Amino acid sequence: MGALKGLRLVQNLNEIVIKRDFDVARITYSDNPTEGGIHLELGPQLATMSDEEVLDAFNNVVFSMMHSVETFRPLEITPGQPQIKFDKRSKSFEALGQVLRCELEDDAQLNVMIRIDDKTLSPDQFMRMISGFRGWGMRIEFMDESQLTSPPSPVVQDAPAKISKAELNKIAKAEELRLAKRDAFRREQADLSGVDET
Repeated sequence: MGALKGLRLVQNLNEIVIKRDFDVARITYSDNPTEGGIHLELGPQLATMSDEEVLDAFNNVVFSMMHSVETFRPLEITPGQPQIKFDKRSKSFEALGQVLRCELEDDAQLNVMIRIDDKTLSPDQFMRMISGFRGWGMRIEFMDESQLTSPPSPVVQDAPAKISKAELNKIAKAEELRLAKRDAFRREQADLSGVDET
């Protein structure tokens, strides 16, 4: 569930339900009590606050959250710098930014693996790493690995109802070209680093 899921500003007290629980005001919407609620930790001052003041505090928090989302820009770690690190306490990897440049590979048993920098993660390790982003949205784009630092703009269109044989052949040829470019890119990187990738 996203940070703003169901949240909205309100003008009148009859639009929300306020339940006071010691220092916490538990607020839900009158028309949808199961979505968009928020718990405001207002401290001891809650005991002397009117419902109108609680409403103002609620709107201030919601407005601040909306502004934060509208101005948010994901952090992408500079190419060449580590994008993830291993946390010894949780015994799992954690992302250092909100953008991950990854490559999909096979292991010896042809299981899909995810390579990030010089580390190869299993699907379970990858899912455990991104579990720290629960409640966020996620966008996945697939491209040639040589484009990861300068990704192309996506083309937005409806998915084709059925792929023709000619289109399949076109895709196969494009894949052959992609693999050739990938191998050339890897050889170029290996030459620059002096490492034999063969």
